Amino acid sequence: MDHPNSDISFTTRVLVISGPSGVGKMTLVQHVLAEFNGVFRVGVSVTTRKPRPGEVNGKDYHFVTEQEFTRKIEHGHFIEHKMVHGFRYGTLRKELTKAGEAGQILLAELDVQGSEALLADSMVSRDLCRIFITVTDPRDLYERILRRHGKKEIRADDVLTRVENAVVEMAFAHQFDFVVKNDALDKAKADICDVVDFYLTCGKLPVRMTKG
Repeated sequence: MDHPNSDISFTTRVLVISGPSGVGKMTLVQHVLAEFNGVFRVGVSVTTRKPRPGEVNGKDYHFVTEQEFTRKIEHGHFIEHKMVHGFRYGTLRKELTKAGEAGQILLAELDVQGSEALLADSMVSRDLCRIFITVTDPRDLYERILRRHGKKEIRADDVLTRVENAVVEMAFAHQFDFVVKNDALDKAKADICDVVDFYLTCGKLPVRMTKG
């Protein structure tokens, strides 16, 4: 059994990319990693959901059972954890340790709830920056979610629930340090690189920056 590392380096910078389901967070995360090679370490989340086609255990997520997830909660392994669409997700404290030891910035893809949990942690929030990915019209997310899951893998009412949740989550965008609109992918990729470059050079802004 692994145990949480109590020797966490809280000087580690943390960059969180958040946004509603279907907004393209992972695509933009992968682009940032490619453009800023070696700067960031991706925090691999733990989840109780089953892998989607092409996902690799330990790379995309750590896939565990409900019982394993509960044990990790009991032993204090998570910085944050939550229930999303019927499955549990969490960020391990050891991800922060690994990034600090490597001299990298921890990059985590989280929903609004998860990013708020990090913001509420007085130690992690010292060097935390949050980027919110949004769209102009949340109805655009309907087709995106269907394309990602496949029309046979997700019910229409489940998609509608996710879109409704997206509307709620998008209301929190103004609380983030930076906001990037992903209405057009190529522009969003350029915009998020501009934001990350600014963050690496100047740190967080005293007021919110919106791109797109």
